[in-house]
Amino acid sequence: MACLLLLLLSSLALGIHSEIKQEVAETVHFVESNWSADDTVPPEKLVLICNISQEEADSVYWTKNQKWQGNGKHLQITVQEPPDAGNYFCWSNTTHELLTNATVYLTKIYPSGEIANPILRRLPVQEPPDAGNYFCWSNTTHELLTNATVYLTKIYPSGEIANPILRRLPESKIYFKCTANNYSGIFTCIWISAIKETELMFKIGSHMKSQGNASEEIVCDEPVNDSSERNLKRYSASCRKQNSTCPSTEEYQPIEMVLQVFHGFVYEDHRHTFFIKDILKPDISECYNNKGLLTWTPPQTWSTPISYYGLTYQIKMHGQICEVSSATILQNENTLSCYNRRCSRETCVIRSRDRYNINSAWSNWSSCNNGMNDKPSHHRHEDKAKIEPCKCQKN
Repeated sequence: MACLLLLLLSSLALGIHSEIKQEVAETVHFVESNWSADDTVPPEKLVLICNISQEEADSVYWTKNQKWQGNGKHLQITVQEPPDAGNYFCWSNTTHELLTNATVYLTKIYPSGEIANPILRRLPVQEPPDAGNYFCWSNTTHELLTNATVYLTKIYPSGEIANPILRRLPESKIYFKCTANNYSGIFTCIWISAIKETELMFKIGSHMKSQGNASEEIVCDEPVNDSSERNLKRYSASCRKQNSTCPSTEEYQPIEMVLQVFHGFVYEDHRHTFFIKDILKPDISECYNNKGLLTWTPPQTWSTPISYYGLTYQIKMHGQICEVSSATILQNENTLSCYNRRCSRETCVIRSRDRYNINSAWSNWSSCNNGMNDKPSHHRHEDKAKIEPCKCQKN
């Protein structure tokens, strides 16, 4: 699925104009519409400008969805609902050429300032009659001069987007999040949409310029749909710090990721700011259980050397969690072990976290059972007050 903002080509509107004789100016406008259920908030006003001189102002006209919108170099429109968004075209009356294609997107905001969030509500599929492309035509030559595309974002007075495309992530107030499994500068961002439409488009990137150094720019791959759920669409994109050669360097400036979402001419803008150290979540460790002797290694994807990028481990047995220090049980280079008789009679699981950042996430639990590594286990309702140092016994 394309993730870049698509500027709609004016050639789509040139069914009766087989030849373009001059370059068409293309502009994109993003409008935030403060929205309320009682319609007390006035619509936003936007002035579209045709790519001509002031002396030629009387020789052009505007269209949208092949309907006349007005004459002159400037076209003022009101934007409040999705029908007001779309492509606006400016045409020449004398040469019948398209001069300008203006695309307008709209975002609806609640009074609180957040995107409106009826999660299960589906956005309209078909383009409303008043939304889409506006064309400016010449009165004398009947040529297309400008194509203005208007996109709409409807905003409640609270500031929230009305009818947002994305679904909020569980147990949070954010619409997308990013995680990293090491300090390399590579991370993955995920988000969920309840809309099953092929018209969905995403653009993800960053405003980060580390101390003005372009080499620290964030580069992201195209988003992919990796959802296994039937009614939801889960998307992800892999991102990385470009030319990041020293992951151990202290972070002084956070990364601000920007996710732009397009559904027809409805537009949403979501942001997530973080340091790499705060979004760390190690992968699971390879763990083996030999008659109560747990043996495991740090996650294969974790940063090295382990002596510098330390990890804290926890073992869970019989519903109780204990914590182990890698410094005290490190054996045979990167292999760790702990013997406990209880693990010879029951399943024990382990997980890890960055030792130096207690705000980072724990990995998923990794089962240690009969020398085989099961699928990641998920254990809930953990009582942090019960966490004590592990008592690794002599074998």
